[in-house]
Amino acid sequence: MFERLREAAGAVALLAVPGILLGAWAAGGLTLPVTVAGLVGVSLLVATLVLAVAGRAWWAYGVVALLVVVTAVAFTQLPRTRIGSVPVLGLLAVTTVLAVLLNRPRRGRDWWGRLDDLLVGRYNIPRRRAAELVAQARAAAGDQPPLPSVARYARELAEAEPAHRTPWWRDSRVFMALAVAGIVISSVADGEWVLAAAGTAVLAWALWDVRAVFRR
Repeated sequence: MFERLREAAGAVALLAVPGILLGAWAAGGLTLPVTVAGLVGVSLLVATLVLAVAGRAWWAYGVVALLVVVTAVAFTQLPRTRIGSVPVLGLLAVTTVLAVLLNRPRRGRDWWGRLDDLLVGRYNIPRRRAAELVAQARAAAGDQPPLPSVARYARELAEAEPAHRTPWWRDSRVFMALAVAGIVISSVADGEWVLAAAGTAVLAWALWDVRAVFRR
């Protein structure tokens, strides 16, 4: 579970970079205003996205649904009193460092070791079956990685496993796209244009990723 949360947090950190840039453009400056509603809402939004990406168990979907409602309430009902501002460059620097740290491979793990980590951590394949898949792939490839991208190869192996093909209505990518769409709609209705602009960037990425769900 920890590995899945780490992978999810890394993906959200990468998404935050274009979101921050779009938010800065919408705000028309190099600082982003911080309000009580925005601070609490964005914190809940990050938690919602991380859990939506990382969730595999049935209870995770229920928690994400609850967080979507709580996040929307925070954005629309909490005070919009301005409590400060955040420099865009500083926020980008922190987010970029987090994205690099969270997405770098674990030390001491080669291409095949990272493949095993992804199969177990990201796709929830049992360790014994993951070890079998890695051994089969390694034997077929002759110790040479079959693809430059270990993440893409792990995904192909996982989606080829019939027992681990998730129906589209339970796929975390679809759930995340719906969650972000709901928050964007709520932001537009409430006039939170900076948040709506940042959410639109995240939603565009989420919808692009959802295409793979319906192509398999």
